[in-house]
Amino acid sequence: MTSTLAHLLPLEALGEGRKRAALFFTTFFFTSLATYMAIVFIPLYALKLTDSLSLISLLTTAYYLAFTTSLPLYGRLSDRIGTYFAFTAIGAAATGITCMLIPTVGRIEQLMMLRAAQGVSWALVAPMGAAMASMSTTKALRGRAMGVFNLSVSSGYLAGSIVGGAVSELYGLEAVFLLGGVSAILAAFMALGLRGWKTPEPRRIKGKVELRKVKVVYVGFALRNIGATGIWALLPIYLASLGASDLWVGLLYMVNLASQTALMGCVGNLTDKAGRKPVFLIGLFGSSLVFMFYGLAQNHLWIIPIHILLGLSWCSLITASTSYIGDESPEDAHGAMMSLLFTVTGLSWIIGSSLAAATVSFVGLRNYMFIAAGLSAIGGLYSAFKMQETLAKNP
Repeated sequence: MTSTLAHLLPLEALGEGRKRAALFFTTFFFTSLATYMAIVFIPLYALKLTDSLSLISLLTTAYYLAFTTSLPLYGRLSDRIGTYFAFTAIGAAATGITCMLIPTVGRIEQLMMLRAAQGVSWALVAPMGAAMASMSTTKALRGRAMGVFNLSVSSGYLAGSIVGGAVSELYGLEAVFLLGGVSAILAAFMALGLRGWKTPEPRRIKGKVELRKVKVVYVGFALRNIGATGIWALLPIYLASLGASDLWVGLLYMVNLASQTALMGCVGNLTDKAGRKPVFLIGLFGSSLVFMFYGLAQNHLWIIPIHILLGLSWCSLITASTSYIGDESPEDAHGAMMSLLFTVTGLSWIIGSSLAAATVSFVGLRNYMFIAAGLSAIGGLYSAFKMQETLAKNP
């Protein structure tokens, strides 16, 4: 049992001792739990304030605009100051406070401001965790270390969906946001315990961050996510068109998150053994298959195995990309280069949702799935030719 847990959650890969590594995992788990509760349940709460779906959709736009525009500043500043733990603590505390304020708002405009504030808050958290995991490990163990961080996020998302759903049913939406707020503030205090985690020496970063070899990762990641985010914006509607009830929609989302949680540790190990490039390609071509199978699905039960594959493809994509970037990052630029990856994610949400809005009415939702599959496949082909492996040999 112990060996199985160590394989799924290789805390020693972080190079900070198991107790400190467990504190790291728990910090980002609780922050992710609160963040996902907001993602899932804020649109439902917004229905109490307005019946305009357009205004509700702008909540997501406000979040990702704030998230994306904040990332470059935070990334560079965190590298310059050298205190990733402090940025994490501030972001987690801000997430908690904004969650607790949600039940107090009475207008959709106020909720939109809080959602934007949460985007700024998550920009303080996500890239810092990736940078901390990358900085504290070695190249030979970086895939497993990044797997630990990514698992803390995916398992937090899974717990947020399950716990949030149960609390909502028993006590109402307001209780969900209060619980999320408490979880995030608890995470903020935990983050303070990460003081002394390996970070770059505080100094002024000289010149621009050189992308060169890592550019291929950003391009492949962007092509996949532009297609994917257009799907995510409309997936609940598509699942309903396949016959899924509200309960089944929730269960199908949980299959994806459970798959990620179960597979992340194994994929991290594979990334260190097989190399970054093959695992990254599994993520891109696997995503292409997922989107194609979405378009071929005849009913909602088809989505169960598709979402298991989705979990595998996302684990592969995020673990290989963060590991590759960590391998190529200068010692004083891990925060900036990880932030750039999350910036790509935010821009993909904006571009992808706009692409879907512009094309779905003409081609139909089912056919849009094949457009997304094509974009991810193009990213895979580009990466297959342009990406250079960073591991000289298997450890």
